[in-house]
Amino acid sequence: MHNNSNKFLVYDLNHVSDYESDNLKIGLKDEYSEETCFRILPCFSYQQESQGYIYDDDIVYIVSTIDHYRKMAGEPYLHASKTRESLKTQKKKKEMNVSTDKKSSWKIKIFCEYIEEKKGLLSVCDIIWINFSE
Repeated sequence: MHNNSNKFLVYDLNHVSDYESDNLKIGLKDEYSEETCFRILPCFSYQQESQGYIYDDDIVYIVSTIDHYRKMAGEPYLHASKTRESLKTQKKKKEMNVSTDKKSSWKIKIFCEYIEEKKGLLSVCDIIWINFSE
């Protein structure tokens, strides 16, 4: 869920990214649905060797749970585009989109009350803060 708007992150199979034409566009949706579900996967082998646990501040991949293999060439990963500079504002921008051939790593931050028993582990239904990890 996008914290500022209280909407759910979703990608659209029918629209391409504004920054990278070979990727799909990301948007926000009012209601929860199958299209708003994502899996968090480990980036590094040491994370896979630790029984698959994901900890606060870990770097991960984020992939949609929808099975679109019939329409897509691979798994739909969240991806951060290359930096573009706006000619009008001179600001550098990136776009979050979905790619089947490029994986971006993301740093997550558990964004809820810390419970000692969890010891920084990510659990089902945790609210997380996602940052692009360069």
